[in-house]
Amino acid sequence: MPVIYGRNAVLAALQSGVQLNEIRLAKGSHGKTVDDILKEASIKGIHVAWVAQADIDRMTGRASHQGVLAVVDEIPYADLKDLVAASLEQKKWPFFVLLDGVEDPHNLGAVIRSAEVMGCSGVIIPKRRSAGLNATVMKVSAGAASRIPVSQVVNVARTLEWFKQESFWVIGADAEATQSLWEVDFKCPILIVIGGENRGLSRLTRDRCDVLCRIPMVGKTGSFNVSVAASIFFYEINRQQQFMEKPV
Repeated sequence: MPVIYGRNAVLAALQSGVQLNEIRLAKGSHGKTVDDILKEASIKGIHVAWVAQADIDRMTGRASHQGVLAVVDEIPYADLKDLVAASLEQKKWPFFVLLDGVEDPHNLGAVIRSAEVMGCSGVIIPKRRSAGLNATVMKVSAGAASRIPVSQVVNVARTLEWFKQESFWVIGADAEATQSLWEVDFKCPILIVIGGENRGLSRLTRDRCDVLCRIPMVGKTGSFNVSVAASIFFYEINRQQQFMEKPV
């Protein structure tokens, strides 16, 4: 039985229209966010059950649920083709992120949170060798996973080629690239591709990128955490695009 837990995650799911079967609140839970959850649930006709905290502990594996849990049929993914078509109709340049093998749900949730904050058009993940949308991702994203579209794809290489056909510039984040992030022009439709925690971009993915670029680093650690690296790319893309309106 899929669940979403955490106050912000459940409230965001309610506000974004995720189909919730039931909400369970630990007895004694209170506060503004709990009041907002009760109000939204009442408006949408979703049953709220007050239960012992131990019941929620059992369903979440004692994760940090903040006394709030929602039961769902499934956590939905967005249709990628519809998503891209809609993004190209907007006044600003669209940018998407494709995560090539991010397997830690905490990293996926953190990337989704940063993507939503920085105005990313959508997050794309593979069906295999990748974390998927689950309760941990929803919680770590602080509700952002309900506010930004997330799509799943079967084949990463074909997806990159399809984005090129749709006039997107496919840019891979690669620590070994010769070109710096600051040298890239992001004022066009962008798909940024970021590799997994241990191996980075796969060879097939790297070969299909139009450009590879790196984040300049000063220290000796060697690399950023994947969610931190993603945030830096999102910020630079947003910085370049936010005051630019694409030509008609």
